[in-house]
Amino acid sequence: MKRNDDFIQEKVKKVFTADVPDVYASVLSDVKNQKGQVRTMKSKSTSRKTGLIAAMAVCLVAVFALVLGITMFGGESKASAIVSLDVNPSVQIEVDEDGKVIKALAMNDDAAEIIGTMDLSGSTLEVAVNAIVGAMVRAGKLSEIQNSILLSVNAKNAELEKQISDRLTAEVNKAMQESGLGAAILSQSVTGNKELAALAEKYGITEGKAQLIKKILGLAPQYTFESLVGLTVNELNVIINSKVSVPDGVTSTGTASTGAYITAEEAKRKALEFAGKTEVEVFDLEVEFDADDGIIVYEVEFDADGKEYEYEINAKTGEKVKEKIKVKQASPVVTPDNLISRDEAKRIALAKVGLTEEQVTFTKIKLDADDDEAEYEIKFFTATEKFEIEIDAKTGSVLKVERKAVKTPQEEQGDHITANRAQEIAIEHANLAASDVVMEKIELDYDDGIYVYEVEFVSGGYEYEYKIDAKTGEILESEKEPIED
Repeated sequence: MKRNDDFIQEKVKKVFTADVPDVYASVLSDVKNQKGQVRTMKSKSTSRKTGLIAAMAVCLVAVFALVLGITMFGGESKASAIVSLDVNPSVQIEVDEDGKVIKALAMNDDAAEIIGTMDLSGSTLEVAVNAIVGAMVRAGKLSEIQNSILLSVNAKNAELEKQISDRLTAEVNKAMQESGLGAAILSQSVTGNKELAALAEKYGITEGKAQLIKKILGLAPQYTFESLVGLTVNELNVIINSKVSVPDGVTSTGTASTGAYITAEEAKRKALEFAGKTEVEVFDLEVEFDADDGIIVYEVEFDADGKEYEYEINAKTGEKVKEKIKVKQASPVVTPDNLISRDEAKRIALAKVGLTEEQVTFTKIKLDADDDEAEYEIKFFTATEKFEIEIDAKTGSVLKVERKAVKTPQEEQGDHITANRAQEIAIEHANLAASDVVMEKIELDYDDGIYVYEVEFVSGGYEYEYKIDAKTGEILESEKEPIED
């Protein structure tokens, strides 16, 4: 009988995954309902007494069959694992000890459209996941420009969670490849608690997505839960790749698609157009990928004509989301007496990420102050991560933390000089001592086919900028300019 059941299940799967969900539900239901059923014919000439006895017997059989059916087919089966799939549709699947689906729940309206009339109960977990992924592809929820899926597993032990996660990762990859797409999969184990359950209920998401957002907030507290919950899993994956690093306990495979967004160069051009400036007219130009109020944006900042310009550009449409222009104050109203010191700001930044000064290399410590606010912008890196932290210079509170995994030069390509050595080369060329300069930037970059260190520092009223060949230590470019008041 087991071979027969497996054979039927496989046939149903083939029909089901060919985009005929109603047939699958009907066939599977018929298979269950007819299994083991025996029908008898009654004679029309039976007496009333015999008919009564027969009727009672039929009732008893029916009751027995109902109890047996519940036992056999899991009417009250207890879930041994809960699996959730998040894209933007969020689906939760309860699985019994035999790996069969008890039920699949749509956690939001998008998921309800995906599930439709499909009855996945009794199918294997692989069949159910294959069907759901296929339906998402057909509905355009998974595509070349949105290819990320979050797999979350809550099972009775860690070993089972890993087994399920590995099986489903392979199944999703296979389903996506068959659709001509490359999958970017985030997988994690979920330990349910009241907070996650409350967030899932409030926002119509799975506990798995709630947990992922909480982990991102732990790495980037400048965000809020509300600002991230409306993002798709692909958008969250892009944020992880561009602003933070993969959170602990999360496994990432594949690359999140950025095909839906304009490029950083296009965002920069848009911001300059809004400001009525050309690139040669501005300086201190920075472009960063970010999320704000539930949308993905580029933050573009630059200085020109004694003013500071800040723009947020919608990364999908190129439209201006926010604009802020303020006059730079030559003599800030706030005095240093009102502010924490640079050393105190450094100490606060290091304590926030649990590092010591000996473990990091600082690339920027800058005080931005005007009549409204004063902030320290601090950048540093270790062998494996780079950090950007903003601190309120009046109160010492941490306003922003960004941390991102980086590859060391050796991981990137061959043998390179260290960042500290690049710093020494630049300072020696400027005929200065390390104690005479304030480092603003040391970054490894890929430029014109080679790896270079970009080194920037200030000293004695001048700004120095260097590009140094990361392999040979040769100075490729150097620039020295007076600091403008």
